Amino acid sequence: MTRTCCGWISCLSLAGLVACEAGEPVTLTTAELGEPYIGQQGRLLLGLRDPDVREFEFPSSIIRPEVSEDGRLDAVGMSGTDFAGVELNGLTGGQPISMRIAEVIKPDPDGPWQYALEQWDDDAKEWVQACAEPVPLVPPSSPPPPPTAVAMKGVWQADGLLIALDTAITFACRTGVAAKCRGWGYPVTKDPPDHTQTGHPSVATGPDMMLACTRMARADYCGQGLSNTLDGTPIHFYDAYGGPVPHDIDVPGFQFEAAWPAVAGNERFFHGALPALCLTKLRWSTLPLGGTCPLALPDPRIEWKGKFCEDMSYAELEAHGALLYSGSTYIDAGLYSYADAPTSAHLSTTNLLPGSVGQPPDWQVAPPPGSIFPQPGQPVRLEATIFSVALPPEMPRDDLPVLRSYQCESGDYLTTTSEPPAGCALIADEGHVYPPNTPGRTALRRWWEPNKERSFTTSAPATMMIADGWQLAEVVGGAVRGAMDVVIRWSEMGSTVVYSLDVKTRTGEWIAPCIDAAHIGTATSVVFRGSCAGGRKIGPADIAALRVNWAQPADPFQSATRPYNGADADVHVDLPGGKATSLAVTWDDGERDASHVLHVQSASTGEWIEKCAGEEMIANGTSFVLADRCPSTGDVVRLDDISRVEVCRSENGGAKVSCGNAEYDGLRSSVEIVIP
Repeated sequence: MTRTCCGWISCLSLAGLVACEAGEPVTLTTAELGEPYIGQQGRLLLGLRDPDVREFEFPSSIIRPEVSEDGRLDAVGMSGTDFAGVELNGLTGGQPISMRIAEVIKPDPDGPWQYALEQWDDDAKEWVQACAEPVPLVPPSSPPPPPTAVAMKGVWQADGLLIALDTAITFACRTGVAAKCRGWGYPVTKDPPDHTQTGHPSVATGPDMMLACTRMARADYCGQGLSNTLDGTPIHFYDAYGGPVPHDIDVPGFQFEAAWPAVAGNERFFHGALPALCLTKLRWSTLPLGGTCPLALPDPRIEWKGKFCEDMSYAELEAHGALLYSGSTYIDAGLYSYADAPTSAHLSTTNLLPGSVGQPPDWQVAPPPGSIFPQPGQPVRLEATIFSVALPPEMPRDDLPVLRSYQCESGDYLTTTSEPPAGCALIADEGHVYPPNTPGRTALRRWWEPNKERSFTTSAPATMMIADGWQLAEVVGGAVRGAMDVVIRWSEMGSTVVYSLDVKTRTGEWIAPCIDAAHIGTATSVVFRGSCAGGRKIGPADIAALRVNWAQPADPFQSATRPYNGADADVHVDLPGGKATSLAVTWDDGERDASHVLHVQSASTGEWIEKCAGEEMIANGTSFVLADRCPSTGDVVRLDDISRVEVCRSENGGAKVSCGNAEYDGLRSSVEIVIP
């Protein structure tokens, strides 16, 4: 493949434009251009723990702080490492968060200055790392070092808009896309050429390129600060000036996704949200298009007014303001579950896809003989996003179990990562999942209905399945992203106290209330099904925190907040001074074929309730939520009468049994057990 020097990335240094030497066209191979996959793009803008978007305020003792092109902090009488130990405020919604620069790291010859940021944790009463460490799509082979931050000019709004102010300084953690875009060659201090690769005049600035890059990296199609991707998703990108990879490079499996414009704001000018110019595909087929831009960005797959990016030339796109282009490959599949009322049979599969209203689903493989599926009007539920069967060759999959579906002679349908029983024939490979009990991933569990001898693989909360009479057969794996309901419980503050629930999105926005006191009343739990007041939709994976408010009728509300990992289906929020309404017991992971039982000891009698939760309720899981009754024995238990909890693990068919226990004070909503 040939191209002529020079593309923008290859011809710009951090200091500005560098002239290209005249000469013959340069022949480049894909290998010479480097890896075309840009991993670790993701959801966070600045990469900070909570929230993602902040302004920064230096103390008045630091006079005229500024940042150089290589990210060095300077002020009157201070420079570089002099800023180690400086405390500052991170502002979120006008509320200050105490922060400090714990360490200043001098750069390598071609790198920026880096800063170890910390923030004050009021609960722990200590300084903690301020940079978030989002769970990557594919876990690294070894733990990465703690993330650091870089400094840059400008300030970011909650909707992801960059305001280019020379007098403002922002810290961007290297786990956020702003720092990544700087590393990819789009610092705010570097303006692009005055013509695009197709010869169209360009007035774009360095801040414009940075803004376009962050919109692209987060798949913020509507330009409203709403991410439509997951951390670590591979993408292929290039810009209107010929870099970092030429337009004509053929990256197998990657399709043109979107073209990205951007106009950054400044002291006098604030442009409205600019959505992507065109859309060919979504980065993740199973994620909804977050944002309110259906008129400005009609989806060409379902709306005749929409345009596929391939329907427009690069010259047309650049004439309309395109600065960056992205390509992506589908690596996800939707796991749907279907139920047949007469037989209570359930099938969880990616190969039987929902049809239009009133039409039967479509089989993507040959249906199993005599299958009851599909039928018109059959109930369908999206269980989770999993990895597709076909993944890019460069994407590691050795540690990702294959999820398969089977039809058994008994009439049962199995969806599992385990070997099926005899008499079960393969229907299809459904995709890849994470190993069972992977932290931070939604659990897919296979349940067993003993009365009708039927299986069901689902992401539904364990407490709901147990309450409906199902028994746990196994945790089959972890989903990329769950589509489950979430059971949220909180401490009881009194029989006449009323409650409401607020949720915080991963953009830092509070939806308050999400579920008001008129709907919750005096109940101490609620099932969150993805909708807030006013019809606002938000999936569990997009929730960063939960806040429960409580008060006596007509009194002012008090509040308690807890972070949420986007994956747990059973959650408890501790209210200070309240009485726990559930107990989440967790322990360390064991072998795949392990089984567990849970015992509890009464504080008043000293007696143990053996197998309060037996193997049929825990299987190979690593957690269990205990409410007011032992599900295996039927014994009523009061949490405030439990003094000790024990979990025993059986491995190798029961040849090895290990137990661990811990004291319980009757007040907390969680206890952690170590099994030797």
